[in-house]
Amino acid sequence: MLAAVQVVGPHLWKQVQLAGLRQRARGRLVLTYDDGPWEGLTPRVLEVLRERGARASFFLVGAKVEADPELAVRLVAEGHEVGSHSSRHPHPWRTEPVRLGLDVARGHRQLLAAGLQPTGYRPQYGKVVGTTWLWSLLRGQPLRWWTHDSGDSQGERDPAAVVARVRASGGGVVLLHDGVGEGDRARFVVETTAALLDLAEEQGWQVGGFEVLEG
Repeated sequence: MLAAVQVVGPHLWKQVQLAGLRQRARGRLVLTYDDGPWEGLTPRVLEVLRERGARASFFLVGAKVEADPELAVRLVAEGHEVGSHSSRHPHPWRTEPVRLGLDVARGHRQLLAAGLQPTGYRPQYGKVVGTTWLWSLLRGQPLRWWTHDSGDSQGERDPAAVVARVRASGGGVVLLHDGVGEGDRARFVVETTAALLDLAEEQGWQVGGFEVLEG
């Protein structure tokens, strides 16, 4: 019974939300970046977005916001949407429920303390459990999923392949990471960002944060 409440039920709810998200994302591109902010990559992503006049969504780790609040505030100053992504990024399936809930709540508070207003919560590793699902409902922080994983955290670093998948589905919400990675991984994130913006321009898609899906 506990497993059904903590894992199975929230997972099924995620599938329902994903089905709706795929429909709403047609004709639109939402670029999302997890695990930042990080001085080693976030400014490079911001530069590409600024050059193209594009907005995106950044899901921030509270401990990193606390360590570099100026970079976090810069995201909002440049017109981007920010959401919470816990305080220290614990794995929801491997963390005791109370400890997990406290970490997610702390991450939200760390963003607020930096003067940020998170518009949603992205569960770590894309794993939702009863604890975080309930927290999101009580805090009015919608769960923010993606329809396409860029593969930057899995070694699948081919911008053309990501573009092809998003093109085939007629748009989408793409998961990238600006908070970790150097060398090839960082280059992949920057190149994929630019390539997806090229695709959106070619297709005439609307580009922005999650707000473009709500119109």
